[in-house]
Amino acid sequence: MPTTNSPSPTTLLAHVAALVRDAGTNCDVTDRATVLRTEITVAGLAWLTRLLETALAFHHAVRGAQDDLAATIDRLHEATANGDFAYYRHIAAAMGDLPQPAGPAIRWLDDEPTVRARWRALVTARQHRLHGNHYGAGAEAPRLRGQIPPGGACDVKTLAVKRASPARLSTGLEATSRRNSRNGEQPPGLLASSPTREARVARLRDLNQRLTGKLARTHTELTQLKERHQLLLSALAAKDDEFQRLRRDINARWENHAEAVVSLPRR
Repeated sequence: MPTTNSPSPTTLLAHVAALVRDAGTNCDVTDRATVLRTEITVAGLAWLTRLLETALAFHHAVRGAQDDLAATIDRLHEATANGDFAYYRHIAAAMGDLPQPAGPAIRWLDDEPTVRARWRALVTARQHRLHGNHYGAGAEAPRLRGQIPPGGACDVKTLAVKRASPARLSTGLEATSRRNSRNGEQPPGLLASSPTREARVARLRDLNQRLTGKLARTHTELTQLKERHQLLLSALAAKDDEFQRLRRDINARWENHAEAVVSLPRR
């Protein structure tokens, strides 16, 4: 059961959705997912664990981090070990264009190649967006991350070649910065300010302290239970010794008075 200080399921779900929004960027997606994984585990929301790992798989697939994606698929395998919701693993593998995981076949509404192609298309679309293949939030994302075109050319004309308008690109960058400021968000990469990272570190430290305190209390309770168990065993052993002594006394008395017993005549 979630504690009083734990985020609500709605809040945790919103954080997972934010990971999907930031997938493929340098917005500390992996670090945020680590914190969320712990909070979701403490809250006991198994269903949200599957969504979190799937969102993280999307992030790794967009970035082409195959090792991290494989580790995420392994965690999804553990989360679906009972056979339910096994399709999450297949979705993660499809996004990374990896072979279908071993196990029972999944029944899709369409044929498997079509389903895999659709999930993979989401990844390629995000990659195109982040690399500026269309104008919008994704077009200026590489610039916000401090990436420059191949060859090191970074004059205004080269930076604007994707949409052939320096003024339009500059306007897009300024609009994105203003929008992030209004929403209280920080742009990724070089323009990211330290307060956001410090807040996340402070949040992680606070969570670590709460979990450490909970672990210490659990250890203390376990020690007390062990001591109580030992006392009960000692009391039980003492009662057993007393029972055996009384039994020996009764047997001895029965043997001493056996001859004094007179059988009554039967009618």
